[in-house]
Amino acid sequence: MEARAWWDARAADYDATDDAARMWRHTATNVVCQRSEVRATDRVVDLGCGTGNVARTLAPHVERVIAVDCSPNMLRRAQEGPDLDITWVEGDLRTVAIPRGTHVVTACFALNELSDRDRLALFERVHDKLVDGGLLVIADWYWNVPFEDTEGIEGWFAPDRVVSVSGMQVMRELEERGYRAVHEPLHPAVSVLTAMRM
Repeated sequence: MEARAWWDARAADYDATDDAARMWRHTATNVVCQRSEVRATDRVVDLGCGTGNVARTLAPHVERVIAVDCSPNMLRRAQEGPDLDITWVEGDLRTVAIPRGTHVVTACFALNELSDRDRLALFERVHDKLVDGGLLVIADWYWNVPFEDTEGIEGWFAPDRVVSVSGMQVMRELEERGYRAVHEPLHPAVSVLTAMRM
């Protein structure tokens, strides 16, 4: 099943907090917003915005937010609620335009389905569009222990859709592409990475 259809089918109950996976997604979303260190004049791009939790949290505190997702159903859910100045864009993370001069790019549980090649190309494209000192803040299913040693995560995600990669590997990939990166393991299967464009 293609990504768009898979996420469309999950939009209605994506934000429910009745299981551990969703609780970790919400926890990581809060950490991503804190690590974004936004200012009133910042321009933010939220990649894989889903139901808009990061975009809606940051929008009142910045000049502009562009929120991107491949799923029309997720975007419809994201636009429910208070009217905030957010530009909602249906698009593929691998090809969507990121404006030059962006201050912060966020991606919360959005990059784990990208191939290694696509993930690295995205890191390079974001680096090219960020201002000096701009941030790329990521939370995702990046392993902090060997996958086979991680217990209690059955059903958290579709294993056939997630590219298995460690948080430390992603940190190295970011640093090799001109970022200064910090890796924060939140759980054996969840990492937050804050990467500053150097």
